[in-house]
Amino acid sequence: MKHHPKKSLGQHFLTDRNMIEKILRAIDIRKNERLLEIGPGEGALTNDLIKSGCNLISFELDTELAKMWKMKSIEYENFKCVEGNAIELNW
Repeated sequence: MKHHPKKSLGQHFLTDRNMIEKILRAIDIRKNERLLEIGPGEGALTNDLIKSGCNLISFELDTELAKMWKMKSIEYENFKCVEGNAIELNW
């Protein structure tokens, strides 16, 4: 999905595959490990996290993107998308 970044949300999408690989190596994901992600955006990193087998919860503030991720969460039992601002949620 190609989504135009919204300035009002301060959106900047990760696209550099080299940086994604560095992040994945640095966090050394383990299967079934719980992971929280703030702002999955277009999914450059998120898709790899889902495929890793970790239990991923992503928080997405953008309504359009949250809708897309909620649909994807139907496909994967190890993934859940929460629509809203992670800072404002009652943990």
